[in-house]
Amino acid sequence: EPGEIRTVTLAGLDVAVGKTEDGKVFAVGDKAPPTGISLSQGGYVEGNNVVEPQYGSKFDAFTGDVTEWCTFPPLLGAAIGAFMGGPTMIAVFNCRGGGNIQVEVDTNARKAYEADYWKGLLDAQGKNDGTYY
Repeated sequence: EPGEIRTVTLAGLDVAVGKTEDGKVFAVGDKAPPTGISLSQGGYVEGNNVVEPQYGSKFDAFTGDVTEWCTFPPLLGAAIGAFMGGPTMIAVFNCRGGGNIQVEVDTNARKAYEADYWKGLLDAQGKNDGTYY
């Protein structure tokens, strides 16, 4: 339905899939800045924007750009948004379809993110060459 957002997990990534009010399909990362709240839990579509329910931040559904940042509650929302690092884009995924929606995700995203994580004394994965410390 136009204006509806649903969350699906694809290759370990939470993706919010929906349709704008004029019926265009979009797919964005489900965790909205600044606090990582799920867009499927109260988020809604306004024009071509996805609105985060906690602080009222609006994101372009097709580019991920911030169109409004932490507008609610007045004054306090802006202070929290600034404290959390300022305007932050959301991830956008290529998608297509009408009845059956297809979303393109990088199945190696998690592996690439964790590639250089915990390399050192506390590394439980061992060395890059397959040996252990």
